[in-house]
Amino acid sequence: MNQPETKAFVEAEGIVTLKADKTHTAPEVDELLRQLGNKGGSIPFYAIFPADNPNKPILMDGLLASPAQIIAKFKAANAGNRSPDGHAANDTVMATPAP
Repeated sequence: MNQPETKAFVEAEGIVTLKADKTHTAPEVDELLRQLGNKGGSIPFYAIFPADNPNKPILMDGLLASPAQIIAKFKAANAGNRSPDGHAANDTVMATPAP
């Protein structure tokens, strides 16, 4: 996730990212993971909340092999959110619980 290609894409598209820290006990993070369907609280776990449909997040767990995987998910989440000139019409938000 923390790769130059991913960072450049996030900045260019105006995507808002959030990272939930589980370094210490964090009941609010555990609750969010449960609400997202990650009952065991396993990490890494990623949720992309599309701006046009934030109640239907795109969920991913496990390690991502390449920046292209996450960029493809961002593009899919933002596909319905383009203005006529091809730019993002609204922000897409992603929460990333950390190990």
